[in-house]
Amino acid sequence: MHRSASSMSALAVTGPLGPHNANNIKYFETLKDLLKQLGLQGSAHFLAELYDGFLPDEVIADFYRIADALFFPSREEGFGIPLIEAAFSHLPAFCANIPPLRKLGLSDAQFFSPDEDPALVASMIVDYFQTSMPARLAMRARASFRWEAIYHQHIAPLL
Repeated sequence: MHRSASSMSALAVTGPLGPHNANNIKYFETLKDLLKQLGLQGSAHFLAELYDGFLPDEVIADFYRIADALFFPSREEGFGIPLIEAAFSHLPAFCANIPPLRKLGLSDAQFFSPDEDPALVASMIVDYFQTSMPARLAMRARASFRWEAIYHQHIAPLL
């Protein structure tokens, strides 16, 4: 999968490198190597590289404010706080169909099997954004009313 040069999408991986699994650091390094192999270095950002431990609530709120969606493919989860945070932030959520996430009762989330073909999961997400009027409106507003776009469309012509 290669991202088009005009795409401004990015993945922010906010979870810490949990101490409960000794393989987490090795998996983290594997993910970073995979990004290099696919030529996608600038499209995923691991906050574990910037923050040691858990993120402050204000930073988490900022991420939800600028996000288009929550992608939550966990195979194991204790409770599912990110899914609740996404719901409070009015974000669409795409998450693994595992008991702790289902038990939350947030039936408007889009669930998929953790073993699902990644292309099918991607297709489900693309379909949502192509057919959801609120999602299209939010994405169009973000694209059209970033400070760079406002400058080029409205200020630069006056100079």
